[in-house]
Amino acid sequence: VHGDTWLASELADATMASAARLSLLDRAVRPFAVNVFAGQRLFNDGWGDVALWRELRALAMATQRGESTFRDRFVLPKLDIEFSNKKRESDHLVCEGRFESPAAKHMPIECRVAHFQLFVPTQKRFVPTIDGARVCGNREFRPLVVLLAPTGDHGFLRRRALFSKPLLAAGIATLILENPFYGTRKPSAQFRSSLSQVVNLLSMGAGLVSETLSLLHHFETTGQHGFDLFGVSGVSLGGQMAGHVAVTADRPLAVVPCITPFSAAPVFTEGVLKSWCDWPLLSAQLPSFVNAAPELLLVPPHHDPSIEPAAVLPNTEPGAAVSAPELLFKLLNEVTDLRFYQQPKTVDAVVQVAARHDAYTPRPGALLRDHWRGSHLWWVKGGHIQAYVVHFSLFGRAIAEALSRLALQQVPR
Repeated sequence: VHGDTWLASELADATMASAARLSLLDRAVRPFAVNVFAGQRLFNDGWGDVALWRELRALAMATQRGESTFRDRFVLPKLDIEFSNKKRESDHLVCEGRFESPAAKHMPIECRVAHFQLFVPTQKRFVPTIDGARVCGNREFRPLVVLLAPTGDHGFLRRRALFSKPLLAAGIATLILENPFYGTRKPSAQFRSSLSQVVNLLSMGAGLVSETLSLLHHFETTGQHGFDLFGVSGVSLGGQMAGHVAVTADRPLAVVPCITPFSAAPVFTEGVLKSWCDWPLLSAQLPSFVNAAPELLLVPPHHDPSIEPAAVLPNTEPGAAVSAPELLFKLLNEVTDLRFYQQPKTVDAVVQVAARHDAYTPRPGALLRDHWRGSHLWWVKGGHIQAYVVHFSLFGRAIAEALSRLALQQVPR
């Protein structure tokens, strides 16, 4: 059920029928899924603070240029973690933790304290295998993987049931990090998962990247639980955030983005989520927002022109007219398109899982695989919802394989 050529025998039929077949389940589920956002549309408070846009955009541009500005400011080698609810079960330890986010100043006050659950196997050890064969002899490891949340995943329950508990049986520890703007970190004025401002997406990303890398550094430098392999994974939005962790990190990581967009831009301007954005308000605020920050219309000079955009970019000449969807695409794409960043340190330890007919994630899988040459792409049938509901066990297998590939890189030959 995996591998770059898994659907090779079906490609001819899929190419002809893809437009008609594209994630019918995704679209059928849409009336029910919209309840996640019901009552408030996405970005119902507009574009957000211009000064925050400038700062977060500048940090992203510096990271794209290979500079360490973000890591120097927002990745801490050791965190002041308050642990609680420690329990010893028959085959694992579980506890909760909280700490102040290194990126706290870029988020609303309710988002500033990070919360997580940690699951550590006590009996089983991880033995790296690829295609059923051990790749590091009899050597055993103690890996830790941070699990990041998809859109609308508040708290820990889903990731605990679908990923943490099954991965314990493989000897893999997991840390479930709660997203800023979700669960106990949700701003009081925000309704469910409907981010109030576009800039909240950037704040969420900065928070998750800084918190994830700081957690990994913390457990490595303190030696707590003896972890010796580290990784990050997520589904949908969580997979995109995992990708940003990987391209920001200065160390090798196992990276498993599942049903993940290479950029947030087409998700909100082409995919199913497009209809949930508050376009009338974004359009009404557009003139004042652009006048306050006209430089946001300019294309960053370091961007590689050979990287094709996911859609037609607007005319970005000074004074040119631009629509709200065009500007949203432009701003999100230049910050979130993973192809503008440096490659992960160990590309062979990247295993991506993509759904062939995904309506939430336009053009999944291949664009990122082709850019991260040497990475691995596993295809599954169906769309976004089907992949998450039916193939979640494959996501766990992908995590195990990415860790195995990372272990193989670290064992002396």
